Amino acid sequence: MNITKFRYVIGTLSIIFGIIGISIVAIVRGSVVEFQDWGNDSVVSSDYSDHKYVTGNMVDGVVSGVANEVANEVAKEVAKEVANGVVSGVTSSVANEAFAHGNKFEHQWALPSSGLEKLKIESTAGDIHIRFVKGSKNQIKIKGDGPPEILNSIKHIQLDGAFLNLDLDKKKHKNKWESFFGSPIDFEESTFEITVELSDDSHLQKLSASLSLGSLSIRGGKVGELEVENEFGGIDIKDMSADYARVKASAGEIKINDVVAPLDVESEMGVIRLIDTVMPVKASAEIGSIHIEQSKEHSIDVTTEMGEITIEVPSSFAGIFDLQNDLGEVSAPQMKGQTKTIIKARSDMGSITVTEK
Repeated sequence: MNITKFRYVIGTLSIIFGIIGISIVAIVRGSVVEFQDWGNDSVVSSDYSDHKYVTGNMVDGVVSGVANEVANEVAKEVAKEVANGVVSGVTSSVANEAFAHGNKFEHQWALPSSGLEKLKIESTAGDIHIRFVKGSKNQIKIKGDGPPEILNSIKHIQLDGAFLNLDLDKKKHKNKWESFFGSPIDFEESTFEITVELSDDSHLQKLSASLSLGSLSIRGGKVGELEVENEFGGIDIKDMSADYARVKASAGEIKINDVVAPLDVESEMGVIRLIDTVMPVKASAEIGSIHIEQSKEHSIDVTTEMGEITIEVPSSFAGIFDLQNDLGEVSAPQMKGQTKTIIKARSDMGSITVTEK
């Protein structure tokens, strides 16, 4: 599916389901509240003296039920297509093109004994895999497959004190392609594997990664601040810790597993999955579901415009549930209210479900 067609389909779906929602409300409420007695041209109420034909509550139930099903199904399908189908297809094209034209390369930088203040990674296209390991040396290695221009560019990147900026954008390559968000994308870029090796006495104060197209994965490591953004592609982070982590995807699935950090997660279009969380979570999605599994009790603040919210809490959870939506079902265990920990969830269209492990 090309980008123009994808945008057209999403726009069309939004219009169609908007019309359907308005029509359902208008038809059901119009037919129930009153009907026209064409025989005498008078308006006859559906509330007869001995029997109410349909009550307002029944109407709300019908509308709410239909809208809830529409919201959940549309959100699931759109998010699934974005996270798995569309993104996967585009990034596969990037990878295939890169391997067809590229050359393998490898480079490394020696780091100060104290570690690194900031590692910044920028890329317009290509998958990036970051891995933290413990070792006797403080160094960063990068290897991958791509056109010769990449290798030449990387060789000229130098450490600026305790700051390393890996600018992998190739703005002067040929075969540019305009991305979904208007930034130039080069299909000759490919996969980058970045290994950060640090000794026990060293640290990384901040890790920042920004992608336009591709997937990003991070494994292991401890950083002061983590900041990740991807315009078109998935984000997968596992087994790491940070003083603070902010993760954002415009179109793609976000998966965070066993990350010890306060989380601030945002997705415009795609599923958010947060597994084994132990610190406060703030998450929002415009179109897409949010699923959170707590390992221990902590506060949660989540919102969706269209999509379901599911939260699993430990059986020992003794806090407060603050759950509200406009259309959809809401269910949760009996609230204990013994602690001030709050699970707050808001959804415009979609169910909210809290369960105990």
